[in-house]
Amino acid sequence: MSGIPALYDEKVQAHWPFDIQEDADLAEMQQLAHQIFFSSLTEEDLKNDAVLDSMKHDCFGIGLDLRIRCVDWGFKMEDIKNNVYMRHSRADNSVPFITAQITSELLPNYQLDIRANDTHFSQEVMNDFVKTIMAAHY
Repeated sequence: MSGIPALYDEKVQAHWPFDIQEDADLAEMQQLAHQIFFSSLTEEDLKNDAVLDSMKHDCFGIGLDLRIRCVDWGFKMEDIKNNVYMRHSRADNSVPFITAQITSELLPNYQLDIRANDTHFSQEVMNDFVKTIMAAHY
């Protein structure tokens, strides 16, 4: 379950509100991850172990994820024949809905579960996705 779209794709890039630097190093992507996801945390966010862990490690995992999303993967999403299940909220203010939608449409066998008001990411969202979407297919 990832909210970061296929940033190598020109259609996705056209809707991504942040700079895309294909030659950026990991440190630069960690700074971008902090800007995107951690610059306006609430007191409630700061109680979340995952948020605290990510901040403690200078957004390493998210920065790496952003970095990977910007480079050529050596294959196209269209080549993935397995079923892919995604979930995204129209109200997500960190990752524009349209970028998730375009990413999903690059996959030949996708199901995009669209929500009106999910939070960007939480353990509750993940648990619900697994229980309602993933469990229904396995």
